[in-house]
Amino acid sequence: MPAAILAGLDRWIRRGDVAGLQYRVMRAGSAPLEHCAGMADAGQGQRVVPDTVFNLYSLTKPLTATLVARLALHLDQPIATGTGLPALGHLGTLQETLTHRAGFSTPWPLRWTHRASEDMHFNEADFVDRRLAEAATLRRQSPRYSNIGYLALGRAIERATGVGFRQALQRGLLAELQLGEQAQLGFAPRPHQPWALGHLRRFSLLNADLGLMVPRHDVVAGLSEGWVRLHAHQVNGSAYGGLIGNARGLARFGAAMLGLVPGIEASVRHLVCADDTPSAQSRTLG
Repeated sequence: MPAAILAGLDRWIRRGDVAGLQYRVMRAGSAPLEHCAGMADAGQGQRVVPDTVFNLYSLTKPLTATLVARLALHLDQPIATGTGLPALGHLGTLQETLTHRAGFSTPWPLRWTHRASEDMHFNEADFVDRRLAEAATLRRQSPRYSNIGYLALGRAIERATGVGFRQALQRGLLAELQLGEQAQLGFAPRPHQPWALGHLRRFSLLNADLGLMVPRHDVVAGLSEGWVRLHAHQVNGSAYGGLIGNARGLARFGAAMLGLVPGIEASVRHLVCADDTPSAQSRTLG
């Protein structure tokens, strides 16, 4: 990564565009370049350090797609077959779902979050059931980005493995990454691990639109130094956006996708770059 880009990231902190950041650059034959700056929690004066974890939101999707590949799910089967939900029969295949072409709608506003303190009691299976039932009543849409499609992929993974999505991802992929103590990818921080809270500038378009993305009354913790601080929270849908981790964990996953971690596929590019020919769509992946 050019030095000018890295310097630009730090300018975001100095200008107050973001509260805190963390990055790790892996270079062949060289030691990793790692840097942290800014605040993980402005209210508590907690700075971002290498161990700080962040909500990864839609960066979860590439790992969900990789698990689909590792499970050798037939990409040309309808998503209705993969999930065992005939009501989704008017939608596309697993391949099309992976690439946001299966016809799932995009609900708005979203507001699919809950406080981290409620996660142990949150019934994710019921949430997914309701979202997929709603999808079954809607007509097929033109290709568009959809979190619901990845909820359906999570259900297909559960059906193929016989366990919940979080457990399936842990067994089928995260354990294979051999993350060690310093790198983290998972669905909760380790005990006493610093967790970066969400921060938005008080006077910003993002803050004005926050209520479209989260239940504002439940997630906003208060104001601190001009920042709107959010409570620690988790996403109501592990398969599309539930991962929590740090730059070291994401770098380890990136290294795996480049074939640098034994036992992990070197690439899943054919999941997202496949052509539309029957031969391409009928492949199974192992």
